[in-house]
Amino acid sequence: MAKTSKKWISERKVRIEEYERVRGILWMIITASETNTTDRVEAVKILYRIDSEGVPLPESW
Repeated sequence: MAKTSKKWISERKVRIEEYERVRGILWMIITASETNTTDRVEAVKILYRIDSEGVPLPESW
């Protein structure tokens, strides 16, 4: 069965909310003083990746 526009819009809103939530968590990791350098670098890489590609679906990572 084909998706309706209402379903597409609903899914898009969920993805935007996920993106904002993940981005906020990554930003907290990056700016936290107790974060070690390796974790900070990886968080920056992930942040750049989701900024360019969007939040990936679970099976794509």
